Amino acid sequence: MSQTLQGAFALITGGHRNLGLAIAQTYIEHGASVLLVGRQADALQEAQNKMSSIVANDSDKGQCHTFQTDLNESSA
Repeated sequence: MSQTLQGAFALITGGHRNLGLAIAQTYIEHGASVLLVGRQADALQEAQNKMSSIVANDSDKGQCHTFQTDLNESSA
């Protein structure tokens, strides 16, 4: 029996690269939707494009959204 994350939602900081991106990919492949949060808009767009190619034509996969911000700033 495979585990599923259908209906789950994950917020992943630093999700546009390295470990965060790998976690996001795994969550999406198991049906969760993810919000990738990071400082670099271009890197977030690249990550979203990569995740979009994973979920293309597969309704069992989750969705990917991005939000660009710097969580080190007090106004974030």
